Amino acid sequence: MSVLGLLFHAAKRWEHVDLDINNRQGLDIFPDSRAASPNCSLLKSLNLSLSANFWDFRARDWLRLGSLVKNATSLRNLASSDLDYNIEMSFEENRITSLQLYDDDYGLKDVFRLFPHLQHLDITLGRPSDSKCPKLSSELRSAALKSLIVRIASWRSTPLLSSLRLPSLDSLELLIQLDGSVRDKKPLMSSLETMFRQSSPPLQSFKIDSGHSLTSLQLLDILSWMPSLTDLSIHVISTVLREGFLAQLTYIPDSKSLPTYDPEKSTSSVLLPRLKNLEIGINFETDVGRFIPDMDSVIAMIESRIVYSSLADEIHDDSLVDKLSHLTFLILYFPYHSERAWAEEFRTTLKKRLREHMNQGFTYTVTTKQTRVFCTERL
Repeated sequence: MSVLGLLFHAAKRWEHVDLDINNRQGLDIFPDSRAASPNCSLLKSLNLSLSANFWDFRARDWLRLGSLVKNATSLRNLASSDLDYNIEMSFEENRITSLQLYDDDYGLKDVFRLFPHLQHLDITLGRPSDSKCPKLSSELRSAALKSLIVRIASWRSTPLLSSLRLPSLDSLELLIQLDGSVRDKKPLMSSLETMFRQSSPPLQSFKIDSGHSLTSLQLLDILSWMPSLTDLSIHVISTVLREGFLAQLTYIPDSKSLPTYDPEKSTSSVLLPRLKNLEIGINFETDVGRFIPDMDSVIAMIESRIVYSSLADEIHDDSLVDKLSHLTFLILYFPYHSERAWAEEFRTTLKKRLREHMNQGFTYTVTTKQTRVFCTERL
């Protein structure tokens, strides 16, 4: 009897399956190939954790996996540790709309061809091998993809992003899982810019966790490619907020004419004119006072997105910036005196300064966290 043989009688009730064959020790995974393929009409999600040695997965197991997928008419979510030729054969016929690839050096090659209905993609870009890395001249296009999460685990993989053509993309998460030791970030910046220029996506939501990897100017460049953005979540080290980042987000209208936004041309004289929801995560990694953000600059930026936008509402001018409706601050710090004092003072000052705007629909959340201490205030 195979490992799953006892369970296949209940296959018609399967909804979520995790299949881990890393330690199967030569046992058969699927029932005998002569048996009828299971009817998995209720199966919605499948998680495959594959052995590093694909030869351990017998040919008939691949065939049975393909037959299972074909019969799983409700299967929409797939997570896999890798994409191999045999896996491709198993998913020749699929209706997958959400795909996660983790611990994978396969890159983006052939993903949209294999999964034509894909709407959400979560991928880890590791160190690609020459045989698996697509040529930079190739175009990776999907008109269906709406949500993309990219975890960058190697700088060598970033040029792959320049091959993407995603005209329907409205949500992007960029998680840079690297230290700041690599000084040349030009490949990443160039690849991202190429992707945005060639795709012109109607991006509404953007989240970036850059750690030490990007400077304030580089982050501002990235945001300048997203004029239609309404939701921004940005997690940075505290030094970034002292490098002009807050000043560029601050909306200061000219005394003669206010900055305007032209949706048709996607141009604006102010950064992120459609911003409505802002989340800023500050990661303190030092107790040196000169790295602590200037509190007045932070609050001035927030107020500028509320007060001047209210003026636009009063004069009914849709070309002006939108009013910020919700703010989230996540403050992560070591239990040093200067950092903790700044976090607590910021919480108190923000509550006092923004109190008058609370009756106009504005809300905010401030979360502070240190070792074994977690405190949240929502207003």
